[in-house]
Amino acid sequence: MSRWVARVALGGYAVFVLWVTLMPRLEDVGAASLAWRLLAVVHGWGVPAWFDYAMLEFMANVAMFVPIGMFGVAILPRHRWWLAIVTAFFFSCAIELAQLWWLPDRVADGRDVLANSLGAALGAGLALGLRALRWKSVNREDAHV
Repeated sequence: MSRWVARVALGGYAVFVLWVTLMPRLEDVGAASLAWRLLAVVHGWGVPAWFDYAMLEFMANVAMFVPIGMFGVAILPRHRWWLAIVTAFFFSCAIELAQLWWLPDRVADGRDVLANSLGAALGAGLALGLRALRWKSVNREDAHV
């Protein structure tokens, strides 16, 4: 992926994340009832009861920031990949502070910052792994030429 494409993708995805985190609460758009239905289904499949709404929300926050870590690594120089995680951490802090200060219907929570940062770290790790595989593949092809 070119850095230009990654920049556009990151910008677009960041706007999406801001919309999800700063717009109407889940209850207002019907997503909370969907989450409860999903939990009922997975519990019916035998998923333990400890996998509750809070755990589902935590995992959703992790998943939401995986692309940010991936795109961040794609736009940064190789030796500065870690800035993708640091930037995602501060982006998440800004979101939580905006919820705390200006959105009384939203709940600011430090666990969201943890989950978002974990997601960005997972995304960065995935991008680094894919980059290493690509590098290994390119070098293997060069060795056969």
